[in-house]
Amino acid sequence: MPKTPRSNPSKESQKTKKATGSSKKKRSAKDKVPKGSRKGSRTRMKRVREKILILGGACPFGRELVRRLHRDHDICVVDTIAFPDRPRDVELLSLDLRRKSARTKLFSRHFSVCINLAVHHIGGRRRSTLLDPLVVSEFINWIVESQPRQVLVLSHARLYGSSAQSSRYMDESEPLLIRSDHRLLQNCVGSDLMFQSLFWRAPNTQTLLFRTSMVVGKTLDNWSMLYLRQQTPRTMMGYNPLLQMVHIDDCIHVLENAIEKSLLPSSTGESAILNLTGPGVIPLGRLLKMLQRRPRSRPAFRVKSWLKSLSSGDIHELGDDLLRFLRYSTLVDGSALLRKYPELQLKPMTETIEELLT
Repeated sequence: MPKTPRSNPSKESQKTKKATGSSKKKRSAKDKVPKGSRKGSRTRMKRVREKILILGGACPFGRELVRRLHRDHDICVVDTIAFPDRPRDVELLSLDLRRKSARTKLFSRHFSVCINLAVHHIGGRRRSTLLDPLVVSEFINWIVESQPRQVLVLSHARLYGSSAQSSRYMDESEPLLIRSDHRLLQNCVGSDLMFQSLFWRAPNTQTLLFRTSMVVGKTLDNWSMLYLRQQTPRTMMGYNPLLQMVHIDDCIHVLENAIEKSLLPSSTGESAILNLTGPGVIPLGRLLKMLQRRPRSRPAFRVKSWLKSLSSGDIHELGDDLLRFLRYSTLVDGSALLRKYPELQLKPMTETIEELLT
């Protein structure tokens, strides 16, 4: 009799498993729900961490800026002073850029954004080397070669010059007319003018030059805060200049906004000079009264000797230039900044004075 083929149960079970498995796979592929449409799921966009170089980032102004930017960017600080309480992910290069070896070490790297705080590095007992003409010229040549995406420079509105004729509001087209024999102020003006050369030397790099009015904040040690912290400050006999103030938080907010706006596809990336000042104007005498100070009016030679006793470092050597700041007003027009960034909301002057009181 012919033998009937016996069925192998193991092979049949494997076939059924494959068939059921394929059907399950097909069903799972059809019934698969995209991640974004599931309940409780969130679509997260990866944020690009750019490399940002901050010159002078160990000064009080720079420390506040570093603590705000390091959460979303990779920060590298170049300075000659210590920064012991910096965040762990922040790199500090203690380099004196007047040395060729230091410039070679720094300029061999590439950064997407460069921020220069050299003008606001002046203060306290330190002496700034970042305003040296050799350092500024070599730094600008490196920017032309490396072509970063953006360069942000913080200058000062006092470089427009204080005189008896400077009572009107000055816009960005005004020339820098400050007249000083002091090396430090000459370097500040030279640095401002040299960075303007990037407008045509590096057209693919967005260069924004911010000229700030008097920057105030509890953590700062610039000349403005040293003066306002005195319980019995000296004033010039017969003079009561008008002042403009901007809070340090507003300055940092403007820099953050400039970096984020340049990442948008709709950004034009145009270079510009922008005056940065807070809302409102206040006379010096009224400001001291609101801060509960007891000012003493003195002649010029007495005020000059008192100013020299406030601090050492670069501020100690300014002398006659500080007298001019206590004598005449320097008012700037900040409307161009608000037109470029209409969503900015700067602190009112009353809030700034209340914070200084605390």
